[in-house]
Amino acid sequence: MSIRVGRVQSFCTGNGVRHTTNSAYHPRSNGEAERFIRTFKNSIKKSSGDNLSLCSFLLNYRVTPHAMTGVSPSELLFKVKPKTLLDLVKPDPGAKVRQQQELMAESGPVGVCEFHSGDHVWVQTHSKNEDKWTVGVIVQPLGPLSYDVQVGEKKIKRHVDHIISAAAAPFPCSS
Repeated sequence: MSIRVGRVQSFCTGNGVRHTTNSAYHPRSNGEAERFIRTFKNSIKKSSGDNLSLCSFLLNYRVTPHAMTGVSPSELLFKVKPKTLLDLVKPDPGAKVRQQQELMAESGPVGVCEFHSGDHVWVQTHSKNEDKWTVGVIVQPLGPLSYDVQVGEKKIKRHVDHIISAAAAPFPCSS
């Protein structure tokens, strides 16, 4: 008996399992296991007893989200949500969104102007005391959509939406 206990303990320790025991003949002490046994027995009683129904039970049990964790045992084990026939009937709307986002990320920003240091541009000033648009020179890019622009004695940070190439447009519309 002690040889078996030693092997079980070493197996549990080696695999990170916390082995707890409970009182004999007291099923309430091991409620989760007892509940699984009850679910399994009920499923087998309802089925015809063939292997297909056992496989069906195991699939359903493994893909059904658990009440405590909110995810299926299969998802906990493999870190991936399992695909079932129900997924074909009712597809995940998030999958289509993720697919479109990946396509957009691969193609890059659409219709974005790119400016380089030294480019002459029209810049929105956002000032009450100045004209709405002022000529400036790109100092440096701050990111894919922001630039430092030298306007007179000031250096201002502007988004690409507030910059127009001076070569492309002699003077921007005053909208």
